Amino acid sequence: MRVFYATLGHARPDLTEDRSPVRFALISLEEPANGADGSLRVAGRAIYRWQAEMALACGCERVLCWAPQEIAAPLALQKEVEGRGSRFQPVGDLHRLARIVGPGDELLVFSPGLMIEEDRLAGFVEDGHGIATIPAREGGEDGFDRIDLTRLAAGLMFLPGNLVARLADLPEDCEPGGSLLRIALQSGIPTRAVPESGEEANAYTIVRSEIDAKAIEAGWFERDWKRTSGPRNRLSRFVTDLIGKRAAHDERGPGLALGAVALGTLTTCALAIGGYAGGSLAALGVTALAGDTYRRLRALSRARSRKPRRRFAAWPGLFIDILLAGILVMALDGWREAPLDRVFLGVALVLSLRLADRDWGATLVDRPVVAAILGISTIFSALLPVTQVLMLACLALALHYGTRGDN
Repeated sequence: MRVFYATLGHARPDLTEDRSPVRFALISLEEPANGADGSLRVAGRAIYRWQAEMALACGCERVLCWAPQEIAAPLALQKEVEGRGSRFQPVGDLHRLARIVGPGDELLVFSPGLMIEEDRLAGFVEDGHGIATIPAREGGEDGFDRIDLTRLAAGLMFLPGNLVARLADLPEDCEPGGSLLRIALQSGIPTRAVPESGEEANAYTIVRSEIDAKAIEAGWFERDWKRTSGPRNRLSRFVTDLIGKRAAHDERGPGLALGAVALGTLTTCALAIGGYAGGSLAALGVTALAGDTYRRLRALSRARSRKPRRRFAAWPGLFIDILLAGILVMALDGWREAPLDRVFLGVALVLSLRLADRDWGATLVDRPVVAAILGISTIFSALLPVTQVLMLACLALALHYGTRGDN
């Protein structure tokens, strides 16, 4: 829901005083004729919030929000921008926009509903002023404005400030994106094709419906799995896809998944301390699935970039491994093993699982699968030999495929 900007009704000074050049970003809340909608949510956040964050990451010092008088500037967007030390300013008419952006400034213009990877956006800005284009497709323009028979304006422009001043010659009620596009084309601003890659899901798209937004989330989930996991038939893949893709559209999803991790951890520890090894291993399997779901939901906050956050991606798995080692240390007490021997077995098993965690061993070492194998072994009082066999199997896989150079 949109709420009015806190000082929207009060006059604010335009940024026309003598100052050093500023890089602005322009984000529009006005719904264009092509049906795009910047208020649609991707991974729990409105698209205009994604655009503002990407603009700030590309060096924009001010975020201008095109919000005509009948449309309120969102308070969440203002807080997000100003919370990062930048300035947020709503604009409601073309002439005021022309006064705010000075001749020596720069303006990065986003079309409503545009989603683009941060890396691609940074590369586009680094190449200098230009108009992003994509090839014209058969069967429609897919939300992009047509430049000629072969090219579409892709909803992204990086313009010098002297062109923005020409908006003062147009009627105040004109739409800024289309007006700036015409001015830029007439002024000879170069067009640059944005490479489209089939390998990276939804690297550059206009979102016009909930279906489009959920397609982006599904693509991000797929890419995250390829970055951090092994074969497609892992149990974790099936469960986290089933749960995570439904929770990805809700901003509360990561918090709920983290709550499940906390509850599962408490249950696992309580059962292990109480001597219920099988129950604690079952709870560990559920906790591992919740942890992987949490990691994948949190990874969506970096899905706009092709560079994964490897440090964050590692800690949920490490936490589960610590729990697994601790359960083994307590569960093997019944085998009359010395405390140091039990600690050694728990740590050695975890290290063996990590050595074998490659494409050829990922199914075997998937933590819910490991928890199930060990849990079943407790029913038949075979926890120690099964642990030893599992450890040897992992080491054999790591040695065999490692010496063959299969990484």
